[in-house]
Amino acid sequence: MKTGHGAAQRGGVSVQPVVEALVLGVEEGRVRLRGVSRSETEWTARIAVPGYRPTTGDRVLVQEADSGTVYVTGVVHAAQPSQLVAPSGARATVEGQVLALFDPRGALVASLDGATGELRISATSDLELSAPAGRVILSAGVDGSKLELTQDSIALASEKARVSAGALAVDAVKADWAVGQWELRAGRVIERAMDVFHDVEGLLETRAGRLRTLVSSTLELLGRRTTITSEKDTRIDGERVLLG
Repeated sequence: MKTGHGAAQRGGVSVQPVVEALVLGVEEGRVRLRGVSRSETEWTARIAVPGYRPTTGDRVLVQEADSGTVYVTGVVHAAQPSQLVAPSGARATVEGQVLALFDPRGALVASLDGATGELRISATSDLELSAPAGRVILSAGVDGSKLELTQDSIALASEKARVSAGALAVDAVKADWAVGQWELRAGRVIERAMDVFHDVEGLLETRAGRLRTLVSSTLELLGRRTTITSEKDTRIDGERVLLG
């Protein structure tokens, strides 16, 4: 490699100068280069920068070893985003403030914007979050933010689940509950509906300090047998009382 400058002597050891060059292409594992300061000079060099994949238009630093072999020892400017490529074809790139991860088919799997802090994960197959010795925590930490799950079907399977919230709202066209035992504790329960139907095969029992039923039209009680038992008075009041 003729650079126009001789090797420097440091401590009795010959040190070859570092030259800036432009990548012209890659041929059979070697990089074809042209000097920046002397555009008529071209070389072929080996890569000595771990993870670097040369692209036409890159500006690199090259240095000649004592054996005469020329090596790329640094990257001044990458014409395309810097990237690391796995043997499978999966790759990671850096473009400006964005770190991106692609699968072997070239589909974007994850991206991190260093400027905004936004992280996106998109799996082309299964996505597994696992913490065998700890917890998996999903949180959004700014005021007014919310955690959204959007999908045609979402399934949650757990031996025990708990939801703790200041307010809980469920908006659904249809809701189905199938449980072995249902227990509800509340300071006040208010139900509003157009129609309510209770279908109980066994016993329907209500225990209350007071029981009050207000009906604006007709009240019907139908049964094979009817028993009304009072420890004290039983009162029936109406414009007409028809028995039998």
